[in-house]
Amino acid sequence: MRQLSSDVAIIGAGVVGAACAYFLAEMGHSPTIIDPMEQGAATPAGAGIVAPGVTFHPSPYYFPLAYRAVSYLEGLVDKLGNERLLERCGLLYLITDPRSPVDAESLARQLRRHGMEGAPMHGHVEVIDPEYVHRYFPLLVPSQGAVYVDGPGRLNGANLRDALLLQAIKRGAHYIRARASIDSISQQEIALKVDSTIITTQRIVLAAGAWSRQIIGQFSVVPLPISPQRGQILHLEVPDTRTDQWPIVIGDFPHYLLTFPVCKVLAGATHEDVGFHPKPTLAGIREIADTIYKVAPSLGSSRLLGVNVGLRPVTPDGLPIIGRVPDLPSVIVASGHGAYGLQLGPYTGMLAAQLATDQEPDMDLTPYSPLRFSS
Repeated sequence: MRQLSSDVAIIGAGVVGAACAYFLAEMGHSPTIIDPMEQGAATPAGAGIVAPGVTFHPSPYYFPLAYRAVSYLEGLVDKLGNERLLERCGLLYLITDPRSPVDAESLARQLRRHGMEGAPMHGHVEVIDPEYVHRYFPLLVPSQGAVYVDGPGRLNGANLRDALLLQAIKRGAHYIRARASIDSISQQEIALKVDSTIITTQRIVLAAGAWSRQIIGQFSVVPLPISPQRGQILHLEVPDTRTDQWPIVIGDFPHYLLTFPVCKVLAGATHEDVGFHPKPTLAGIREIADTIYKVAPSLGSSRLLGVNVGLRPVTPDGLPIIGRVPDLPSVIVASGHGAYGLQLGPYTGMLAAQLATDQEPDMDLTPYSPLRFSS
């Protein structure tokens, strides 16, 4: 059995693990990133909507984290020097139900409050004539009400992850593609089994998404209630049409439309609690298609390029878990972001790196601690 050592080992190479490795390498450390390459990993499957101020009924602890996270994300993208990673495209909220208790004016007032609270990537909010939503997104049919916010954008999560990993490796991080399991834990060190190699380390950052609980569960008495939630996203091509100037579309329906250069529309996503089953289903495709035919029926003639499936790591209270495991303080958990992984992930990775190097974290992490699930 081959033996290696590392001061910090990161299990998971999604956007959280990649950002953690990037930040550690920037500080002069040489972390080891272990990429399990699980089918259904959330980062490459995620749509990448960045609109922290257009979130309704979250935990009150969501906004403090999200606002800091998106501000950090903007600075990180600037630092990487690739403006295509994060592009503003605006967001259109549609009210389609004539019996909706919410009207466009009250919705706009709520969104403006978020802007005054300091929501990043938010911008100007305006009520628009619902008969003319097609001026913003040409395939839409008239709705009951509509509100436009000009600040939100789209993030290419897979490309951001790759850029962070590349920079981390250039600065001395080690990258291993393999599944990892914890072989032993003591006060002095942790031994990880990675194929035919034992890696000893002083700290682990557990950023393995939906698989995080399985990795640590047998070693900790503290509950880590992270479960997989399947999200299916349709990738559509609209031939001979430049779609990337169109805004994100959400509303009083369970799905969204999101465009990417140059003729591409994403439609999703499902929220299915079906365990570790990262395969597309006809039921999932039909569910999304029902929304498409409701708000943009002409999109039905577009070409189906494929279906992306990701397993979101979800928690009972909808907040991520960020912090040391109380009975295993050498293990830092950074997972459980649900549908907001790409939006919150880079900042979470930075926070995990701070904890792994015994720095004071950038914000109070008490609301996100694993301890909150202990009775």
